[in-house]
Amino acid sequence: MNQEFQEEKSKKTSQLPENTTLALEFMHLDLASFESVTNFCETIKKSGRNFTCCSATPVWGLFRTKKTADGKEMLLQVNYLSQFVMIAKLLGFMQQSGPDCRVLLMSSAAHQ
Repeated sequence: MNQEFQEEKSKKTSQLPENTTLALEFMHLDLASFESVTNFCETIKKSGRNFTCCSATPVWGLFRTKKTADGKEMLLQVNYLSQFVMIAKLLGFMQQSGPDCRVLLMSSAAHQ
């Protein structure tokens, strides 16, 4: 899969690739656990794959006062701390991917 990405990248196209197949791989990641975040990062680095990571926000009312196993407030750890840890652990790996590597941080409408 990495070879396919490199071939497509070498074309320097500015639009969607012509390849009509989509390969998805689901990996376990629990943002409420720093151990899970660390394990996820190590798995990504060992695989050599480029990746996109999407996360869901816990429902505010249910988790406002709940603590994680790491002793942090649930929403703070899931939405901010674990994202920071993930980027910090993968930054060197991402920098080796080339100048087109991007970090995408997303948020829900929970702030409203």
